[in-house]
Amino acid sequence: MHDVEPKASKATSTSTETSPKKQYLLTIAPELRNRIYHEALKSPDRIRLSTKEQPLQPALLRTCRQIRQEAIGIYYNINRLEITVYDFRGAITKPIWDTFILHYKERAAALSAWMLTVECGDGLDTTMVNNYRAWLKLCHQHPHLAPSEWRHYWVNCVYSAVRRAFLFVTGCHTRRWEELHEVLDEHLRVARGGLEEWGAVGSLELVKLLPEFPELEDVMAEQGYRDVGL
Repeated sequence: MHDVEPKASKATSTSTETSPKKQYLLTIAPELRNRIYHEALKSPDRIRLSTKEQPLQPALLRTCRQIRQEAIGIYYNINRLEITVYDFRGAITKPIWDTFILHYKERAAALSAWMLTVECGDGLDTTMVNNYRAWLKLCHQHPHLAPSEWRHYWVNCVYSAVRRAFLFVTGCHTRRWEELHEVLDEHLRVARGGLEEWGAVGSLELVKLLPEFPELEDVMAEQGYRDVGL
């Protein structure tokens, strides 16, 4: 009788094989991760965000703390942003700007990559007026957070009233906010009365304000006061 040599079972044979090591995003080299972040976050066009949408950052930046810390600078440095502001909620864009400017070496480059667009409807309520006042105050401290573009459905006189108010606070940003109260309080009081009254008597007449606020002349000239329907 011949001796039969035992054969190894499939379990025995596979146990000796080396399984390929799994690779995870956070286990690969940092240089490779940066390339992945760049490809995943880069947009060929201006990224359009909205204050109606929360959050205002891509999902990749919300996966975990380490990925956010590594990728957020790449995201803001390689893209241009356009944020559409609804209901005058422009004040909520400040934290985004603070992060945005943090990752730009040159302020001029950041300003050219940053755009705030106002979407104006055909109604105005107390909440919107309060948002409007908060945004005006913020723009007095940070003129770059004023609207860059306007999309509106209002009658021209109301549209002009809003634009003039932003020109007023940004043009007088070197003054104390308290110095602008009397002018703005009347403007906002009329705004609470409704669109029709606001458009008729609530608009700031910047030319008449020049004797008291001569610095407005520079911002009026820069913005093309007559050319933009103000």
